[in-house]
Amino acid sequence: MPLVYRIFIALLFVGLGWGISQGIIKIDLGRYQQQIVQLKEMVLNKLFSDEHKLVLPAIPKVKHNAKSTAGFTAAKVVKLQAKASPILQDKDRQQQMRQDNFHFVNELYQSVMENEPTGSELSQWMNVLDQGGSREGVYRALVLSNKYAGLENFDRTSSDQTIQFTRDFMGTYLDQQVESEQLEKVNSYSIKRIVVEQSLELIDTFNANNPKGDQLPRWYAIISTELASNYPNLWKRKLRGTTNPQIHLQWAKSVPEQELKSELIIKLHRLFNHLDGK
Repeated sequence: MPLVYRIFIALLFVGLGWGISQGIIKIDLGRYQQQIVQLKEMVLNKLFSDEHKLVLPAIPKVKHNAKSTAGFTAAKVVKLQAKASPILQDKDRQQQMRQDNFHFVNELYQSVMENEPTGSELSQWMNVLDQGGSREGVYRALVLSNKYAGLENFDRTSSDQTIQFTRDFMGTYLDQQVESEQLEKVNSYSIKRIVVEQSLELIDTFNANNPKGDQLPRWYAIISTELASNYPNLWKRKLRGTTNPQIHLQWAKSVPEQELKSELIIKLHRLFNHLDGK
């Protein structure tokens, strides 16, 4: 589509939004607001899709991971993953970090364990982060805990949607081919853990191979765009729901590795829960 047409349609949507806000155009926003926002974003992203496109980087071969948690108990994993936190002179920044960690722990627990954390559980994981533990360490400790092991022992297979998504995701983003027959025999909690753990190992490999390159941000941005496009009603946060890959790309370039990892962990677990009807 010629650029002039794209600009015209974009201005048309801007004008429509202004007319509604000024009361010139009468629409029951309370009833149709979500649909209008989704339609506007979808159309604008389609109009400028050529400019937004990203190319998936080559998926590197995952080598031996120095951070591997094989053979460790949950308690040891947290210690293994701990990193010394820099001393924060700014009290406001320190308070903001603690608030962010609180929201992370709460959302992580709900996404992984599928229920609300108790006050003591929140305090336990907050103390780990306050003492320099990493978000990835908290996650690995959760999925290696006796409580999660109990979930993996349930006779609960995955839905057809989960199996198809797992095959597609592993084939495209992890460069691993897996058959449906294999996945049908695996507990759904095990599938979630395996996919996420292998994704984390791939992130480590991207960073080890080219720590200053854009391969990891592009990989993350394309995944996030696909999840936002295919499951638009699942994401409440605006960033998670945007279908513009450039926004995901710039975010991935601007945050520390642990924040990128924690976001992918939560998104994948939430999606698996959704596909399994949770």
